[in-house]
Amino acid sequence: MTVTAVLNQDQWQVAVTITDLPVLPAPGDPWPATPWTLSRSDGLTEQPVRAAFERPLVAASSAVVRDREYPISRPFLYVLRYVDAVDGQVTLYSNWIEPAERELPRISNPITGEGVDATIVQWPDLTSDSRASVFDVDGRPEPYVITAPMSSPTSQMVLRTLDATSWRTLYALLRRGQVIQVRASVPFVDDAYVLPSRYVMSRMTNRAADTRRIHTLDVTQTGQPSPNIVASGTTLQDLADAYPGGTLADIAADFDFLYEIAAAPL
Repeated sequence: MTVTAVLNQDQWQVAVTITDLPVLPAPGDPWPATPWTLSRSDGLTEQPVRAAFERPLVAASSAVVRDREYPISRPFLYVLRYVDAVDGQVTLYSNWIEPAERELPRISNPITGEGVDATIVQWPDLTSDSRASVFDVDGRPEPYVITAPMSSPTSQMVLRTLDATSWRTLYALLRRGQVIQVRASVPFVDDAYVLPSRYVMSRMTNRAADTRRIHTLDVTQTGQPSPNIVASGTTLQDLADAYPGGTLADIAADFDFLYEIAAAPL
């Protein structure tokens, strides 16, 4: 069994190919293994890879998982885990991936992978508010206190884009009101998932030809969107894998136009 990871920087994705997986047993045969999970690790933290969490056994003995949330500033690898009915716990590691050095952070949608490089002008503070309640009672010297964890951190982030394509892409990304991923271009800064609650875009000057923009975001820091939400595919093979028939010929037989495929619940 092998786990092989290949980074495609142009498409901002890592293709992880897994071979010799346990397969769905024939009727009456003992179940060979539990569902498998693929995680990404940088040596310090580990996170499930989207669409590779508790994957059930199928008839195919190989799988390709596409990761669009990988760190862009530090080395990482992938870890495959499942429990074999005979051998017990199985853990397998991929090769290490070392991304090329990046000048700017990446702001992207973790589901689709769509994103843009932008300068983080400032992101100075994280603020958490108390959710405790204090009740003063007449005749009691101390109040009653009901404690609770602090609220999720909020902050204000200021980004800068330098060309029209970048600001238009970022504008469209933020207007959807979805969780976005901020990936740092330096290894000692943590990546983050944030949900924008307010967005302001400003011109840097009054010159009509100036395409530079300042983007001010009020955000709440959150976690990774559910890894069970499948990432969007970018290749014909992704489309074939998502279709129950399993081949492009099946898709061609069932659809006449591309818009019909886009509208179908694949």
